[in-house]
Amino acid sequence: EEGALCVYGSQSTSFVGRTRVALGMADIPDLLTAVAALREARAARGEGRLEAAAAAADKALGVLPSDEPETRVVALTERGRIAREADDLARADVWLREAVALSKEEMADGTLRRAAINELALTVQARGRPEEARDLLEGALKASPVRKDGVLPLVLN
Repeated sequence: EEGALCVYGSQSTSFVGRTRVALGMADIPDLLTAVAALREARAARGEGRLEAAAAAADKALGVLPSDEPETRVVALTERGRIAREADDLARADVWLREAVALSKEEMADGTLRRAAINELALTVQARGRPEEARDLLEGALKASPVRKDGVLPLVLN
């Protein structure tokens, strides 16, 4: 888009989080700080440094501008994933439910929503609720748009 700054942050598993902001907005430094913190969180999680990953994700959520719902969904999903991997399932559940509630099907062609639902399903499964996990995944599949080539996009870890 003309007159826009594009910030790309790759999701380490299966989707690319993308946020566009108009140039000249006062909160661009906060957005860039949040994106950098998310990258740090993903890297630390990938290295098994979950405390550092949690601190970086918390930093991202703390500085993220309120008018960046797509990036907030990515950050909440990452924070929930970190909590799940640290066996803090109750907190993971809270962050992931917030990500799902905030996400919209039109965000990144539904990929952000499906990623949040997938992580939530993994969390509720780990909490001993397989029926709820199945219902979440079935609901996500029913709501997922089929691409023009007939392929149903899925989010895999």
